[in-house]
Order: sequence, then structure tokens, then C-alpha cells
Amino acid sequence: MKPSRPDLTLADVQAEFARTPFASPGGSMQPVGQRSLVRLPVFFAASWSAQGYRPGQVRSVSLLGRAVDFRIALDHFIYDFGDGHSSGATRSMGGAYPSGDIRHSYTRVGSFTPVLTAVLTADFRVDGGAWQPIGGTATRRGSFPPVTVHSASNRLVP
Repeated sequence: MKPSRPDLTLADVQAEFARTPFASPGGSMQPVGQRSLVRLPVFFAASWSAQGYRPGQVRSVSLLGRAVDFRIALDHFIYDFGDGHSSGATRSMGGAYPSGDIRHSYTRVGSFTPVLTAVLTADFRVDGGAWQPIGGTATRRGSFPPVTVHSASNRLVP
């Protein structure tokens, strides 16, 4: 008699998804040099580290003798600008000046450390079957370099 395999549950699949070594989010900003002026828009662009799984990739594992594939997807980003303001949930990767759509104008002088939070989800399939939603998310945080915001004033010189 062939020994029976234990049943694979959604909880088993979700637990393995949570153990996925995801890539870390990070990014760049403009103006370059991490210096800006009050009320000058700073443009943010998200990126992924080279290590780990990122949206668009498939992770394949064996769970309880079954082949399980995870198709990783971005649920959303949240750009926290470090001054009490954030973008809210967005799927945008941002971009460079002038067309980047994730931008923020700081209203006071100071040093701020923006943080990027990525919320990831996945579809999964067992033994090559139909893709199904995982019904959960995983959160990863990364940061941008600190930005120093200065003030400037103009004056006429005779």
C-alpha cells in the first residue's frame, strides 16, 4: 500500500509565501545629490534589489511533496516622504524629472529620510493546476538616501 501524502492546505501555502526571500525596494530621487530647496519638487523612482524575488517573477517550491509555484505581484507601494506626508497606496514606480508622477515638495528646511514600503501579493498553483489568488500580502520596506532641504532667498545687488 502506498503511503498517503498529507493534505496541502491554503495555510501551508500562505506560510510558505510569507517565507519567500523577496527583493528589497529602494530607489533614487532627483535633484541628484540629495539636496533640494523648500517648495522645489523632488522626484522619486522606485527600484528592486538584485537579490530576492520581485514582481513578475515565479518562485517554485516543493511543499509536502507537491509542486507549488508563486507568481509574485505588486499590490501597491507607499512612498513616505519623511516629513509626515506620504503618497498613499499607488502602483507607480515613479520616475525622473520631468515626467515622474511621484513627487513631493517639502515645506520646511531639514533633513528627511524617505521610506518606500512595498506590499506584495501572489497567485499560486499546485502541481501545474490553475492559478489562484494567495489571499494575503507580504510587506517589505526600503529607504531612499536622506534628502536635505534648504531655503534660499534672492536679493538684488546694485
